Amino acid sequence: MPNKERKKANIAVAVFLILFIIIGVPLSALTITYFTSENFQYLTNEFMSDMPLGIGVHFDNLPTREEKEQIKLQIATHYILMETDRIVDKLTIIKKEDHQLFNDLLLIMAKKNTHKMHEVNEILRARALDGNILQRTLQEIYNDEIIYIEEMTKHITSMSVRLAVKEIEKFSNSGKLNDEQLTLLFISLDIEIAGEYLIYLDDNITFKIMRSLPTSIRNDLEKTIAAFDEKHINLQEIADIYAKGSIIEAVNDLSDIEKYNINELAIIFLQMDIVKAAEILASRAESEFVFSIFNAIDEREALNILLFYESQNFSINLAQAIEAFRNYQTRLNELSQIYEKMESDEIAALMSQMLRNNIEFKEIVLSNGERISFTEEQLVIDILNNFKHTLVADILGELDTRAAVELSQKLIIKP
Repeated sequence: MPNKERKKANIAVAVFLILFIIIGVPLSALTITYFTSENFQYLTNEFMSDMPLGIGVHFDNLPTREEKEQIKLQIATHYILMETDRIVDKLTIIKKEDHQLFNDLLLIMAKKNTHKMHEVNEILRARALDGNILQRTLQEIYNDEIIYIEEMTKHITSMSVRLAVKEIEKFSNSGKLNDEQLTLLFISLDIEIAGEYLIYLDDNITFKIMRSLPTSIRNDLEKTIAAFDEKHINLQEIADIYAKGSIIEAVNDLSDIEKYNINELAIIFLQMDIVKAAEILASRAESEFVFSIFNAIDEREALNILLFYESQNFSINLAQAIEAFRNYQTRLNELSQIYEKMESDEIAALMSQMLRNNIEFKEIVLSNGERISFTEEQLVIDILNNFKHTLVADILGELDTRAAVELSQKLIIKP
């Protein structure tokens, strides 16, 4: 009988051990993970909120990641308006209760008022010196984190958009910026700059950043990105208008950097036919202006490659086309000077022959296969456009009526 009881006891112990291994160990591991991994905690809360009865209600009432970030932003916005001493007192209390919240608030508030938070950090640092070495070490770590994000922000914003995007992707993929630091970086950036970076960043990185940002900042960024898209569409429409309109009007408007800045002009020219864009830019003698346009076009085309993974070599073809138009303009000016010294009837005779023949005297084939051709009829029109209206009137009077009427409709006569 005792043997049977001992046997039953051994079986019970074995069953208990098996159940503990099967259920207890994984449950313990999950519990530890829940309290040590923030991501796992949020996922668990979301899953458990669908459970029936009071369990689901309990987990549903727990704040989400976005709600927590929003609360942090509201606290930071409220605190930064206080006097420096009050901010220090508030943060000191929070620091004792929640070091992570304390650290996050420091970073968010530093973005809102760098100068005031510098004073706050100095006071906090001085107070920390009165504490033990562990507290001082922790404070130094938090301060180093703030300094690191500030330095990273300065480093990235000193670059062009294209290089900044590449740098952020490199730092994210290599771990030089972890997910939390990446989020804090975008909180510290100006909203316009952050929005433009997000347009061109790798989709996975953009998604990761957007989902971890406070709701208010995420909403602002979504509006900023939508505004960028709307502006781009508007500039496309402007490019179409100038491409179809008067060359004189296009030259005047697209040379005015008060009307359109260099980046806007680059987008406009990129949306145009290369030949039309070259004709407009070739009329500008200021090499510095054209050089700035080329730099901006190169940057924009490089950003387009990030989105569409292809290059049209727009700048190369544009440079070839501009050179062709400038060579034509040089020849045009030379012929205009020669013709001005001749009698009007002699000029009319030469022009009549040129109009009849209308030979294509020059053709340029660009790298992309597009062609620019110059005809004698266009040369006649451009020469007459260089003359004063009195001389033009004399020349037209020497031509036959039909030719005179057709030419007069195509001329832009100078006073």
